[in-house]
Amino acid sequence: MTNSDTVELADGRASLVVSPREGAAIVRYDALRPGRAPTPLIKPSTGLLKFGSQLLIPWSNRISGGGFEFDGRFHPLEPNVEGEPFPLHGDGFQRPWRLTRRSGTEMELVLENGAIGPYRYHASIHYALEDGALSAVLAIENRAAIRLPYGLGFHPWFPRRPRTSLQASAQRVWLEDERHLPKGVVPLASRPHWDFSHAAPLPAPGSTTPSKAGMGAPRSSSRMTLLSSRSRHRCR
Repeated sequence: MTNSDTVELADGRASLVVSPREGAAIVRYDALRPGRAPTPLIKPSTGLLKFGSQLLIPWSNRISGGGFEFDGRFHPLEPNVEGEPFPLHGDGFQRPWRLTRRSGTEMELVLENGAIGPYRYHASIHYALEDGALSAVLAIENRAAIRLPYGLGFHPWFPRRPRTSLQASAQRVWLEDERHLPKGVVPLASRPHWDFSHAAPLPAPGSTTPSKAGMGAPRSSSRMTLLSSRSRHRCR
């Protein structure tokens, strides 16, 4: 990746590097401290979702059954990732986005030609740094000729250190099977070891963890705002 492939923001306390060509993904998000090397708050991983944080749109996770039914009509979906048996995370992370606005601490990118299965949509992502904190607002507009259900999400990778803790609000936990498909939802009270309403150490590596819990963002001593999303539906 060359320098022209990325856009950087900085506010003196943090820096953010985004790749428009790679699905508007976050490449790095670092804390800046005088006289010290940058501290990664989000950093690249390995495998399919290799960047620091990638956008999940127009749905997140896997869709089984060859597609989905909505408004009395079945909509087929083909697998979109090599080696994956189910369609995964939509196509937003697989397409280049266009930078439309930028200042020293904010940027906006758009995807104008989202198209996978029955979906036709326009999406935008707004990244901003303020006093070292990162906010990201993801929006989508349905441009298909029919009503469709949409889902929006983020897929960040956080460094795990000995003192890393998690604080997140959740009321329910989705459980998953060996295919990473949901197999049921249970009250968080039935899984007290997954209750992070107050900051607590993460479970040991390799231990059983929930699939999804409607959680916020992990944090250590650095501050990070909750990533947020919104959607707008329109039929034409």
